[in-house]
Amino acid sequence: SNPSQIISGGLFTLSGGTLSGAGTLTVNGTMNWTGGTMTGTGTTTITTTGTLTISGTGVKSLRDGRTLRNEGTANVTGNGRIDFSNAVTVENVGTFNIQVDDSGFLFDDFGGTGTRQFNNSGTLNRTTSTGVATIQIVFNNMVTGIVNVNSGTLSLTGGGTHGGAFVANAGATLNFGGGTQTLSASSSITGAGTVGFSGGTTTISGTYAVTSPTTINGGTVNFNTPASSSTVDFSSGTLGGTGTLSANGALNWTGGTMSGTGTTTITTTG
Repeated sequence: SNPSQIISGGLFTLSGGTLSGAGTLTVNGTMNWTGGTMTGTGTTTITTTGTLTISGTGVKSLRDGRTLRNEGTANVTGNGRIDFSNAVTVENVGTFNIQVDDSGFLFDDFGGTGTRQFNNSGTLNRTTSTGVATIQIVFNNMVTGIVNVNSGTLSLTGGGTHGGAFVANAGATLNFGGGTQTLSASSSITGAGTVGFSGGTTTISGTYAVTSPTTINGGTVNFNTPASSSTVDFSSGTLGGTGTLSANGALNWTGGTMSGTGTTTITTTG
């Protein structure tokens, strides 16, 4: 119920049972979360000197008002899942590394009242594995946030509001797969990797400049500012907006609707 801490060099392991209360538990050392529940209105904070490792096959649950805040380094390294229930928040202002796939780990939206959200104002890296990693809860990439997709696929299916940077690197895929995704004027999507739109409604009002394919196979994507892609593969869903989408290579249109007052341009190299 009161502020508590794990000092630098200390180790805190949560493998089962329940961590609760209205106070803040500050971890200056190492926290290993392999199972168990964090609940209550309090906060678990990993400081700039701390490390959080989320691993193990046990179910991990964040629920009922709890906040998990990472200011240091967080690594998702092993099998299992985190179940998010009722109003909870993950805050990342440090470095958060997702190193596993859906087949081994899942950020699972269990529903309930309130908003289940992941607010990123630091750096989130999708790395190591080659499969799909899905964040089902609301994901907000804040103005100072950077999302690097370095390998595999990062799929965002819970919607979100974004003012920061997304970078899809070569060989990797960033996918907007559900909910309402709103990218403001300060946002950017760049890189040599693939960017996909497979569900929900995504509205882009910031920078969109990718040197690899854009794939639209479901949902709606609205480009409200000038956007460019090396190629565009459009098989279903809706391409809309008031801006111009320029395909610098091939545009493969096998299905779907183009709508809105914008323009789809095949450039001189297309």
